[in-house]
Amino acid sequence: MTGVDVETLRAWLQHGSLVIVLDIRAQEDRQQWSIPGSLHINAYDELKAGRASALERVEFSHDRTVVTA
Repeated sequence: MTGVDVETLRAWLQHGSLVIVLDIRAQEDRQQWSIPGSLHINAYDELKAGRASALERVEFSHDRTVVTA
């Protein structure tokens, strides 16, 4: 796992790169702002508490980069 800076993510999205933006924030936070086309899964509190199982049922295509927001 590596970090991706905002400019890199913006370039990927503008160029149609195979990327999934996974928004793990609470719905209230997402209502304030979100990245168009992002996938929302309300998992922030569970992940912060150390429960990685919050995302265990989520399946992603292996040909795409996943970036969390």
